[in-house]
Amino acid sequence: MIAAATLAPALFAFGRGWPGDQTASRNVALTAVALGVSYTVFSEWLNVNVRGSWNYSSRMPLLPPLATGLSPVLQWIAIPTLAFWWARRHQTMR
Repeated sequence: MIAAATLAPALFAFGRGWPGDQTASRNVALTAVALGVSYTVFSEWLNVNVRGSWNYSSRMPLLPPLATGLSPVLQWIAIPTLAFWWARRHQTMR
């Protein structure tokens, strides 16, 4: 749901010509990843620091200034980036 919620506004804002247009594809991907990372940082902060819904292990590296876990942020950078790369690669093979 989060991925769809980040992809939809990215497509709305920059999707003209997507996925065939390289500039549109890059802008959609960058916007969707940025929105996903932003949501993740906010959600992690809210659930750890405000609500106390969970705690990080002492072994979890944290990103300042909101003490957000590094792993969730890296996941929101790596996985969508790989998915957009894979989709773009297969689009250009046609």
